[in-house]
Amino acid sequence: MNRKSILKSAGVTLLLPNLLSAGAILTPPKKRLFTVVNHLSFYQPALIPKTEGRNYEQTALLSPFKDLPLSIFSQLDNPGVQLGNGHTPSVGILSGFFNVLDRKNKISFDQIAANHLGTETRFESICLQAGTNLNFSQVCWNRDGLPVYQESSPEKAFQKLFGIEQSQAIQNQRLIKEKSILDMVSAQAKVFQKSLNQEDKQKLDEYFTSIREVEKKLLKEKYWVNRDKPKTNYKPENFPILALDHYLQTMLDIAKLALQTDSTRVVTLQIPFWEYFELEDKKDHYHHLSHHGMKEDKVTKLLNIESMIMSKISKLYQDFCEIKMGSSSLLDETTCLITAPMGSANAHDFNRLPAIIAGGNYKHGRNIFTNGKPINSLYLRLLKDLDVPINSFNHEKSTLEIS
Repeated sequence: MNRKSILKSAGVTLLLPNLLSAGAILTPPKKRLFTVVNHLSFYQPALIPKTEGRNYEQTALLSPFKDLPLSIFSQLDNPGVQLGNGHTPSVGILSGFFNVLDRKNKISFDQIAANHLGTETRFESICLQAGTNLNFSQVCWNRDGLPVYQESSPEKAFQKLFGIEQSQAIQNQRLIKEKSILDMVSAQAKVFQKSLNQEDKQKLDEYFTSIREVEKKLLKEKYWVNRDKPKTNYKPENFPILALDHYLQTMLDIAKLALQTDSTRVVTLQIPFWEYFELEDKKDHYHHLSHHGMKEDKVTKLLNIESMIMSKISKLYQDFCEIKMGSSSLLDETTCLITAPMGSANAHDFNRLPAIIAGGNYKHGRNIFTNGKPINSLYLRLLKDLDVPINSFNHEKSTLEIS
């Protein structure tokens, strides 16, 4: 039995982790890519260290990563992106291209990676969005320059990975009756576990537990969607009030499961344009705060949001460290990139872009001022290190060094 070992029941397919006592064949480490794009960028004085090199000081937004070595890039340029209306040029963050007269884009670097790394997996890539899809929130583009759908529904993303190919109505009925996806394969799993040693039983237990935790969140959401709400004369304004922290956490959990199960080796997650939202029982306006005008009270609130985002991503990276993939960890096998389409959302500045890299077996630990180097030169470096046979990326032939 190899890493592709599966359990099947009632339309459910679960790809199991590597179990040595089940006769698993140790294969060479795989290469993976996990990209996070924060549409409203980050407050750079709290993100980018002031000193270059390896002995850089810790910053507020990097403090959650203090135990994880990083490569930090700043002042990246995006010369192929032309200025347009408002946030529209943000669509070019991963392709390095935006033309106000062209309805098509160019292929994004994550999809080039997916074309190469996705030949052995169920999905070439999984593109997620922790928020509402908007015209200017599209960042993933295929080889024809057309949009790759970015799933904004946690439930649909989960069902895509682990669900049953039936109508939405039947899926809802199963969820309401609390017929867990894992319950459907429990009998087969119990039989399978008898042949495992104690270490592998624990590993399989942890694997099922991580899936069930996500499933519990989705069951709770489904429970309340299908029930009557309290009556009130209050009339809300015409915008949704969403829990950004819970939404983001669920999408990060799904991203982890997608990579952990080798369902795909390329995951892209965008945190898109947010209007009003809830954060720790407080309602606020992310976009409004991003236009802070250097006012201290707004910057403080903005940093509360961005610190939450970075804390959740760093926790995910820590989880990657603990997930073993054969002889290496998931973090070793995964190049993790955090970037943003604007250097400053406050000024709609589409240059001076940040990029934070972790994992991927690089020798991290440097803060690098690029002085306006094209972000495509960083993407080209990442693609080459992912063993993609490529000499240029959207007209860029130079590469930035990471290690």
